[in-house]
Amino acid sequence: MKRLAIAIRFLTIIPLRGDLPSRAGMAGGTAAFPVVGLLQGALLVLVAYFTGRVFPPGVSAAMLLFALALSTGGLHLDGLADTFDAVAKRGSRQEKLLVMKDGKTGPIGVAAITLSLLLKFALLSGLSVSRLYFISLLYMPAFSKWAMVVAMYHGRPARQDGLGKIFVEGAGGRELFAATAVMLIITGVPIAMGAAGALALFAGTMTVTLYLFCLLSVRFSHRQFGGLTGDTLGAIAELSEIIYLLTALAWP
Repeated sequence: MKRLAIAIRFLTIIPLRGDLPSRAGMAGGTAAFPVVGLLQGALLVLVAYFTGRVFPPGVSAAMLLFALALSTGGLHLDGLADTFDAVAKRGSRQEKLLVMKDGKTGPIGVAAITLSLLLKFALLSGLSVSRLYFISLLYMPAFSKWAMVVAMYHGRPARQDGLGKIFVEGAGGRELFAATAVMLIITGVPIAMGAAGALALFAGTMTVTLYLFCLLSVRFSHRQFGGLTGDTLGAIAELSEIIYLLTALAWP
């Protein structure tokens, strides 16, 4: 429960009370990242169910994006924008890191956010007629949060300060194993209830796909910035959601 509280505090806008944990305690919270993602997925399912009964698919998709961004405080979108601004910056690794640390969003960052939201909107609108719709909404945030843990495990910190360094250095094999075990439990429940076959194959495909994406993202971040930052982890989460939705829409 302490790990879950840590993960909720740093991944959502839910104002949990209490003192900040130690560095080891914060890093240990990565094991609960998929659980926070599942909670966000449950929120999306509720929003989709009630808005879908009243509004057309486009309006429902827009409200889903609003709920997802609001639940995280726009944290991952901000990371996506800062990462793309840094990639577009010509210069050394230190200059690119300064762009991310600056906090100002440039034209490339604005374009990245806009295109990301537009693509998600189109994918959610198209997925609304699929039988995978609600199950995809439930699992999409969980898989994206798990992808962050995979990236942390394989990456190294680009800076010697900040939360990114704490999480990346602290996410070892134990945290990755725990987060993966949580994902197996989350996806295993409906499979055990009789939804095997297509769902099991889909979950396995997403696990392999996102793992490979994380390896490529870590390698790219190491070349561009010398390692991972909190912003690059947010970008990985955002792009993982897009990959998930693309796969879910193409799956049938």
